[in-house]
Amino acid sequence: MKFNLKDNFTYVIMIVLVILLVAVGIGLIVSLNKGETDKTLNGTSFTVGSLTANGEVNADDTSKTSAYTSFIGAEGLKVELTEDAPLTYTVYYYTANKTLISDKTQTGLDSSGKLSVPVTAKYARIMVKLNGGARFGALGMAEYMRYVTITVKK
Repeated sequence: MKFNLKDNFTYVIMIVLVILLVAVGIGLIVSLNKGETDKTLNGTSFTVGSLTANGEVNADDTSKTSAYTSFIGAEGLKVELTEDAPLTYTVYYYTANKTLISDKTQTGLDSSGKLSVPVTAKYARIMVKLNGGARFGALGMAEYMRYVTITVKK
């Protein structure tokens, strides 16, 4: 076999280009996933039932007039209702070890449109209650998501 400088140089250049292309692709993926983005909750984020005054799940509630979320991050929490929304909501705030801080039936937002979250709150749960004694149907909260938008930090 004869040593050919031109073939080896082309081979090395091709390998370097492939390595650079893979590195750029990985860098793009990492940088896109690093940015803080918001997540919008959907109807499947809710369980039909209610929370007690202590912020715990009320296992005895069979009324189907309210629904609640599991624990979600409190940072950047934002709830928007349409004017014709047939529901109200209560936000329950919890510490890092998921101990209830407070519950607030909130309509007041700060100037940025976000909820006024207690400083020590790390988690929140939102309970939605239908007005006028209406009951959730087979689709649960999914049929009411057109009235409410809930966003949290991803």
